Amino acid sequence: MTDENMRQAHIGENLRRLRKLRSLRQKDVADAIGLSVSQYTRIELGQKRLYVDTLLAIAEFLSADPGEILGDTPSDRERRAVDAVRHGGVQGGIALLDVAREMLADA
Repeated sequence: MTDENMRQAHIGENLRRLRKLRSLRQKDVADAIGLSVSQYTRIELGQKRLYVDTLLAIAEFLSADPGEILGDTPSDRERRAVDAVRHGGVQGGIALLDVAREMLADA
């Protein structure tokens, strides 16, 4: 596998993670950005190159930073949400609500 193929696969994994975190289907994203489901699926599988205009459209739809898609670090908000779920109980629920409030305020 070439470096370019590995990078595309890595971007696809990030897209899949961000999409699933938001409980969206591939069809939801594809429809929102004007691609066929097949085209979007190929991007997630690392089989199709992600162009800047498509990257920006996906990032906007997912309310994600393009760097989250290109990079390998989840946002602070995502880390806090995951930590809250792992912690569980009342404190975890409160922390998760705080993250949700931040997300709604940014929307």
